[in-house]
Amino acid sequence: MHDIKQLIVELLDSYESKVESIRFLIDTAYRAIRDANTDLTAAFREREEVSTRLKEILAKNCSLRKKDFDAMMDDVMQLLESKRVELEIEQKRLEEILKDYLSRERVRLALMRNKVLEANEKNLYAVLKEIRDEMENEADRILGTFLDMEQRLRTFNKAIKGLNQKLKNLLKKGELLRTEDVKNLRLTEKTLLDRLLRDRGRNHHAVYETGENT
Repeated sequence: MHDIKQLIVELLDSYESKVESIRFLIDTAYRAIRDANTDLTAAFREREEVSTRLKEILAKNCSLRKKDFDAMMDDVMQLLESKRVELEIEQKRLEEILKDYLSRERVRLALMRNKVLEANEKNLYAVLKEIRDEMENEADRILGTFLDMEQRLRTFNKAIKGLNQKLKNLLKKGELLRTEDVKNLRLTEKTLLDRLLRDRGRNHHAVYETGENT
């Protein structure tokens, strides 16, 4: 009996250490997310600057009004902007999930320790099963959500920087730049962005939410 209780206490100690390790990894992932956001802000700023220069060249070469350029690229820019807003909302949601998780883990560990002290020979195995069922994978799930967000931000950064480079390539045409060049870019870029920015993070969030409620 004493040996089993000691085993459960050791299991709780091990899990508590794991929570601290996961907290460190989450903090590392959070810093990476923050850095990715900084890069993203710079990439959006660069896109605006390059677009402004393109408008000026097209106005000179083709008498294309700036608002016509905006209309031509509107679906691409709207796609990027909606994705940015979506990621910002999900990051705030992740912060709340993390706060809730850490708060629940502290309470849960205290409750589990009390249960071990109160357990008798008949229900001790049930206590052990409860610990394993409720606690074993949750730290991994919460870390997975943060790593997933980091990857999605990197993918989004890649998309923005790719578009920026293509816009800069158009700038190099100078006096040869025509409206048709922008139209062709818009068609190819819309298809590429639709594929590249397809949400690949839902499974991680679904797993976390399902695990949280089981």
